[in-house]
Amino acid sequence: MRPASTRSPPTWTATRSWSGPAAYQTELLGRRLSAAGTLGSPVRLGLGDRPEVALDDNGDGLVVWHAPGSPQEATPVKARTISQTGVFGAARTLSTDGRVTRTDTSPTGRFAVVWQRKSYPYMIKAAFGP
Repeated sequence: MRPASTRSPPTWTATRSWSGPAAYQTELLGRRLSAAGTLGSPVRLGLGDRPEVALDDNGDGLVVWHAPGSPQEATPVKARTISQTGVFGAARTLSTDGRVTRTDTSPTGRFAVVWQRKSYPYMIKAAFGP
């Protein structure tokens, strides 16, 4: 997670995601972290692996991950928006064949997500937008 710039409101929040092991079914959770360090209640985001979070200078964000699966299966790349208040949007599928997701944002909230296809020829794919 990148730190807020000096233009950020002093009460911006960050959201952390983590996964727990359970064979190929890892549960992805998110929670709000206030500027004072207070953690909010965990929110179930779905099944996933290798989550990554990006926040813009206003505190809006995006969490991305790939769905769990065996090494032989294509796995979906998923994303959910995060509001300044820590509310998660609905999960969206960005690709049905991906792994190793990465995300970043501009200061004004233009997000980029990149991933590698899990099936041959293992191309790098990307999606951009708000």
